[in-house]
Amino acid sequence: HQAHAAHPDRLQFRVITDLVSDRTYSQCLDIGTGMGHTLEAVRQFCEHCTGIDISEVAVKAVRQRLTYSNIQFLCKNIRTYRPKQKFDLILLGDVLYYLGDKWFDLEFDRLVKKISGMLNPSGRVLITHCSSSGRNKGYFQKRYINNFEKWGVKVEKQSEFTEEDNQWFVYVLKKVDNSVR
Repeated sequence: HQAHAAHPDRLQFRVITDLVSDRTYSQCLDIGTGMGHTLEAVRQFCEHCTGIDISEVAVKAVRQRLTYSNIQFLCKNIRTYRPKQKFDLILLGDVLYYLGDKWFDLEFDRLVKKISGMLNPSGRVLITHCSSSGRNKGYFQKRYINNFEKWGVKVEKQSEFTEEDNQWFVYVLKKVDNSVR
């Protein structure tokens, strides 16, 4: 979202930093990285970061914008991406509605299962979601959060706030059921 350009003074990025800064992460994956704003907000807590995006244009642009030595960007589709490692932190920064927005979407369910399986034990998923469409927290909880919870990834922390007339939901989920693959 061009309208949500990263700036360290933005409340969105202060909230994200506050929610994930209690530990360091060996491996971080940013799904749908776009211009890398969410990844940029958390990279200081990560040893190695990988940002993936389906758009070659976005990947080329973010490679020029963010040149930190601990970040790599790949043009990949999450549905077909097969990383060699698992992750301690997976970022879903304002991208969930691109991954599936039908109420009963079997493909989205499989994708959430895949993402959950990409986490190391006690790994986290950071979800940010901007609601300018009037959809409320109840919809977000049912549509997205409950889907992760059935795969053993439960809400650990959350925050919601309004910034520039948009309602933001930010969740940190933690893998608690390591038997789910």
